[in-house]
Amino acid sequence: MSDIGGGTIESRSAELENRLSRRPKPGERAYEPRGSWLRLLAFMIDLIIYFVVAGTVVFSIGLSMGIAPLEIATSPRISGGSVLAVYVAAWFVYFAGLEAIFGRTVGKMALGLRVIGADLRKCRWGEAFIRNTTKLFARFRSSASSLPQP
Repeated sequence: MSDIGGGTIESRSAELENRLSRRPKPGERAYEPRGSWLRLLAFMIDLIIYFVVAGTVVFSIGLSMGIAPLEIATSPRISGGSVLAVYVAAWFVYFAGLEAIFGRTVGKMALGLRVIGADLRKCRWGEAFIRNTTKLFARFRSSASSLPQP
């Protein structure tokens, strides 16, 4: 078991569960916010897992259609829109699904982080969907803004 920040992951998780299950006293925080670098590292872990899984699905679809792995992106038999649809669906299954079901993704689990809703309870489906929709569109916007303008 790893020792992160003065306790095992299990003890810190149990302590957080205990704090979240009771109402805080005035002036007391019900949760302990984590640093940006830790959250960024968790997101990087999640992105690696996401791209491995989504890429495997896209390659499997291409191979089932008889397309060589290096020709999937340029093949006229599979459209870019369908590949994009697979990646978007995988985004919601991985990020929103894990946050709604477990309250965390694999990267957050590895670093002892948790996603909580505005009411300090486990993130619900609607909250997870909205949270990850904004993340996904922020990625599209930032990548589209880096394209050369005509």
